[in-house]
Order: sequence, then structure tokens, then C-alpha cells
Amino acid sequence: MCSERRLRRRAGVLGTAVLVVGALVGCSAAGPAPAPAPTSEHAVPAVNRDVAQQQMVDDVEAVTGRLGGRWQPRTGPDYLEDCRLPGGDQGAKWRYLVTRAGTGDVAATEARWQHQGMTIDHWGTADRPTIVGRGGGRTDSIRLTVSEGQYAVQALSLCFPGDADEDF
Repeated sequence: MCSERRLRRRAGVLGTAVLVVGALVGCSAAGPAPAPAPTSEHAVPAVNRDVAQQQMVDDVEAVTGRLGGRWQPRTGPDYLEDCRLPGGDQGAKWRYLVTRAGTGDVAATEARWQHQGMTIDHWGTADRPTIVGRGGGRTDSIRLTVSEGQYAVQALSLCFPGDADEDF
């Protein structure tokens, strides 16, 4: 009985060793792993909390000013959430959301964001589009959403050192 248990244990250890060695050989034969693509949180150096908030507010006001109308804050600009700084440390970022009735020129906003060096993602449908601008060094992201008779502009600031759960 003991020898049968030892034989099973050795077979299990040997099988595991063969799998590990095979995986290591397969990984090393493929060459070095490519570096991960930077995310918007990691693409720019961390800023302080006040600069991050002001840049986010300025970017939202630039969009809403060009679109015109009366905008209502829904969240922020002093709403915090967690993020990760380059190197993996804890950080925080601001969220700001404003809305207004009516719709306007989405294409002009997209063109401005591209001119500022942002990459653009398209979500939604033709009659209810959302464009998301990422990069450009001033915000993590900013998005313009058109729904039935309403606009929404939401931005996330750059990540800065701190903890969103602590009082600032």
C-alpha cells in the first residue's frame, strides 16, 4: 500500500515537472514577451490632485462651451474614484459629468479631440452616438454622449497620488 502511494506521488511529481519544463521551454523558445501597451492611466506622469481636477474641468468646459446651452452637473467635479499610478501604486482620479437638453455637432468635437492628440473610440449607434477621447495628456478620458434629446459630457482626470476613500 505504501509503495503504491509512493509510486502515485512520484508519478504525479514527475508529470508536474514535465509540464512545468515543457511550459518553460515553450515560453523561452517564443522569445521575450512583448511589453504591455500603456493604458491611459500609465501613459502620462502623475500630476497633483488640483492640477488633475482643473485640467479635467477645463476640458469639459471647452466642449460644453463650444456646444452651447445650459449644462447641469450630475457628478463632480469633486467626485473621486480609485486608479493605479505608473508602477502600481494607489492613486485617485476625479470624475465630472454634466448634461443638457438638445443636441449639436458631434463631428466637430471629435475633430478637435483628434487635433489635440487623442485617440477616439466610437460607441452607441448612429442616432445615439458616444465618442470617447483618450490621451492628449490632460485627462484620462473624456466622452460625449448623445441620447434622445440630451447631451452628456463626462471626463476622468489623470491619476494622481492619493486614496479616493480618504478625505482630501
